[in-house]
Amino acid sequence: MSRLKLRVVALVLVVLAPALECAAVESTPVLPEESVSVPLLFSQWKRDQVTEAHNYAVRVRNRLLIAGSHETRGSQSQTLASLEQELEAAQQRLAIAQELSLDDYFEIYLKQFKNEPRSLQLLAERLPPEEVLKLLARLLDTPIPQPEPEKVANRP
Repeated sequence: MSRLKLRVVALVLVVLAPALECAAVESTPVLPEESVSVPLLFSQWKRDQVTEAHNYAVRVRNRLLIAGSHETRGSQSQTLASLEQELEAAQQRLAIAQELSLDDYFEIYLKQFKNEPRSLQLLAERLPPEEVLKLLARLLDTPIPQPEPEKVANRP
């Protein structure tokens, strides 16, 4: 068995093993050690990125509105032009944040945890099934098959 296949099988076992346990059995949650960072899930990370970009755009827009409400002078028109450019950049940043993908999550965010196996283990235990599927497809470097819509029988 190739090394990549072994890694994929190991990852599947780590991720899916908790899901296979009996749901009725309750256990005491284990709190991570203080020195271990718990990575955000993709949905949390993306929401944080979008929120941060949105808030930045709002702050720039507010500064522009305040600057525009004062009398226009020579240096102030330069300030307005600068703020307009900053607002445009902030809006582009927001658009990019809204389009972040799971690949971006791995490439931008999760790489910081590559030398922290305990952090990755904690993340793997919390991954929702959709993210597990996307992760496996990414590891296998194959597109994710889209489920076929259920065919509805024609009724007379």
